[in-house]
Amino acid sequence: MESYENHLEEAIELMQKAAKIDANDTQIYLLWGGNIYRKNGKFNDAHSKYEIAYKLAPNDPIVLNAFGQAKSRLGFYKEANELLTKSKKSDSSFNSTKHNIITTTSLSENFINWGDFLLRDKNQFGAKEKYDLAISECINAINTDAKDSKIYASLTKAKLKKAHLFFKTNKDVSAVRILKQIIESRDNSFKHSLYKLSALIDLADYYFKKGNIKSSNSYISIIKKEIKFKPILRNSKFQKLNDKLRFIQSSADSENRTEGMIKIANSNYGYVIIEDKSEETFIGGASDFMPSISIVDSSLEGLNVTFKKKEIMKKGEIKKEAKFIKITVATKN
Repeated sequence: MESYENHLEEAIELMQKAAKIDANDTQIYLLWGGNIYRKNGKFNDAHSKYEIAYKLAPNDPIVLNAFGQAKSRLGFYKEANELLTKSKKSDSSFNSTKHNIITTTSLSENFINWGDFLLRDKNQFGAKEKYDLAISECINAINTDAKDSKIYASLTKAKLKKAHLFFKTNKDVSAVRILKQIIESRDNSFKHSLYKLSALIDLADYYFKKGNIKSSNSYISIIKKEIKFKPILRNSKFQKLNDKLRFIQSSADSENRTEGMIKIANSNYGYVIIEDKSEETFIGGASDFMPSISIVDSSLEGLNVTFKKKEIMKKGEIKKEAKFIKITVATKN
């Protein structure tokens, strides 16, 4: 109760007294590690208490699961996988559907975290392998009739990670296919809705960058119509997601676009200079085109375009940039 009231010092003092009364009670160290330390973000301290519980009961499935989760939080993914796998295979009388669901999602989350770590280390193949293992864990659980929101949420998260990996490795078709699978999935939990919203925004962003405004707007329309997405977008924890959506919406807006012509295309440095009707000039790069172009060369000179103006302050001077450049028609030149 002290812990739930966020009275951490008082809670720890009571647990210390409890441990003096019975130092061999596994439940004390499980509660100490989870309800007090893990709940308050003290993962190293939680790990130390779970370690004591593990020494007392090395075959207890609940202890194995809690200790495995703690290992995963601290980045010991291989050790976490061994503990969680042992917990899942436990043939104790405690074994239940609920325990299997918790262990399956813990294994899946560990594979996802492991994949994220490998991706940060530029090991794209290893990351994909871990995301696939996370997906496999969840699908196997669903096939055994363990249809629980936690499993669907974990499955969707792993698929989303895999789609992002495919975008990074230029496998856009595969990434889009996975994102479409996600938005067609049905589950009403908060986490699943969050991942589904992320997939919709990713699809809107993808088609926007490809210059397919119609398709981009169709996904934005789905987001606007879905009531359960509104509280997520209002939540300050997901501000980046909201900002990304607003950016796509404002950029895809056909209004407030400027007409101009590409006057200079510098192939050596990969930039273009666009002049609008008032003879004001703006600079843009290959990635600023919709869709983006691979190279900048003289063949771009003389093309009519529309674009969005952007002004930034750089070294005390205003720099005028052209964003979301869309080629309309070529001039006679």
